[in-house]
Amino acid sequence: MRLSRWAGMCSAATIALSAAVIATVVVAPAASATSVAPTAAVATVAPAPDWVRSAPNYRYYLSLGDSLGFGYSAANLAKFETDHNPADFAGYTQILAADLHLTGSTTNLSCPGESTLTMLGVGGKTCPAANSGYGTWPYSGSQMAAATAFLKSRPWWDRGLITLSIGANDVLPIAATCLTNPSCPDLAPALKTMRNNLSTILGKLRSAAPFATIVVLAPYNPFGHAYPASNIPAAAVDLSIAAVALLHFDPVADAFVPINVNNASTFDCGNLVYFCTSPANFDVHPTGAGYAVIANAFEAALR
Repeated sequence: MRLSRWAGMCSAATIALSAAVIATVVVAPAASATSVAPTAAVATVAPAPDWVRSAPNYRYYLSLGDSLGFGYSAANLAKFETDHNPADFAGYTQILAADLHLTGSTTNLSCPGESTLTMLGVGGKTCPAANSGYGTWPYSGSQMAAATAFLKSRPWWDRGLITLSIGANDVLPIAATCLTNPSCPDLAPALKTMRNNLSTILGKLRSAAPFATIVVLAPYNPFGHAYPASNIPAAAVDLSIAAVALLHFDPVADAFVPINVNNASTFDCGNLVYFCTSPANFDVHPTGAGYAVIANAFEAALR
């Protein structure tokens, strides 16, 4: 039952994502640096589904991953630098916790800048944000070690929710070469490493939490409006993440379609994502409305 359910869900989502990306690339007009101006159009943000009122009674919520799980944006950082309140980093984790009535049972170990490699602790990396007052839950060592310790501190039969946003920073260093070149020759080796590491991460999480629900994020493409050709390599990233999640029988939260397809010409420049070419804003993170869309994607994956 479990295999057929997730196989059907993930394969259908993969087909839909592939079709949506192709449609976006073909239909979207080419954009120059001066043609992407702030728009008055209001991006569509669907309300949280009614099913959350009767969601499973999770005993805990553990948010893992990178800056998206952390709730980072330059605007949120500016607030934090004024009042030094970690709650300023409000993102999908806080929204999802509130919708599922898990605010008091939430632990967020996400780390801005985290990749699959650093999450596993390669190179002895620790999370600066977790240990400098930015985060609410400081920890030493790798995020994977902290997550494993948290999960093993609970009864093995506990039913909890784990969300994971990881993989985007694995390919961000080569993003510039992929903006206008869909073939993106450096992408394949980066994706191979990311898939292997993601599989290791999901395996470790499942071993530590046999009865947890683990949902993996397929991220949006912040450059998709200004550089439509970049949607093709972005789709390759998302499909790689979805494929690994499927192999581990874990559902995928699709942020690409609601942001890059449903709001293809209105999502950037401060609507759902801050990134903009004119006027220049190179923050690739979501706005508050964008984080709400991602939270809805997680909720849809949990249905």
